[in-house]
Amino acid sequence: SPASAAVAAAERRGRTSHAEQCIEQNKKLHQLNREITDLQRELIQKKNSLEHTLKELNATNQELEELNATKDKFFSIIGHDLKNPFNSLIGMNNLLITNADKYSPEKVRRFAKQMHDSSKNAYNLLENLLEWARIQRGELEPDLKKVDSVEGINEVKELTESLANSKDINVQTAPEDDETVLADKEMLKTILRNLVTNSLKYTYSRGIVIISTQRLESYLQFTVSDNGVGIPAEYLDKLFEIDCNLSQEGTEKEKGTGLGLILCKEFIEKHGGKIRVESELGKGSDFHFTIPLWKNDEGG
Repeated sequence: SPASAAVAAAERRGRTSHAEQCIEQNKKLHQLNREITDLQRELIQKKNSLEHTLKELNATNQELEELNATKDKFFSIIGHDLKNPFNSLIGMNNLLITNADKYSPEKVRRFAKQMHDSSKNAYNLLENLLEWARIQRGELEPDLKKVDSVEGINEVKELTESLANSKDINVQTAPEDDETVLADKEMLKTILRNLVTNSLKYTYSRGIVIISTQRLESYLQFTVSDNGVGIPAEYLDKLFEIDCNLSQEGTEKEKGTGLGLILCKEFIEKHGGKIRVESELGKGSDFHFTIPLWKNDEGG
């Protein structure tokens, strides 16, 4: 009947309208999902960006802390450790000027030796300070060439002989024969000189300091050993860092800044090597560092 047809048509229109509404709602839901997905992606990107920024800030903060520690160390050395030897020199010099005619020749010689030792220590410290400053400015790079390790060790032994004799310490060498390294010879000598001088400083009279080498694959390991006072365990991990606050007098009240060890670490790392220390209080210390071996195809 016409009425039934009308009802059926109305129902079809209703179903169509409902289907269209569902389709429209689905479109809106899909659009909303896309917007949510885009928002999530944007949030992830911002989160990653923030994490990267935080890492950069942490790295910058660490760098600033290191720079502050470097600055503090620099002023400490200039204001205290470099000043003291000159105060000592001036004091002894004044005593000699005023009383030289009253002193025995033996006492004058003793003053002269003290002045010589103080001058030498001040010079070595100033030399290290200038080298360190050049490294901080990025001006000092190694001139890598073929270097005879035995020759370098013997030259350092000769350089430190006077200090060793003054403390009656026996410096021995035990290098592996015919080993050559790819190194800056003057830097290598500075490293060895600082380590040997450091060992002599903390070794008692009639003690022993040994300079030895050992081949380790593509590196030559140098070791400076002593039977001196040793290093407290809590300082071993930070011994080569600028903010290490270990203050320890030598066996004859020698002063130290720690700058020599810091300089050693930076020189060694410029060669692609590493430095480490093993020590026990009352038994001595072993300083090990590596330098690349020279190879025939290096052409050095």
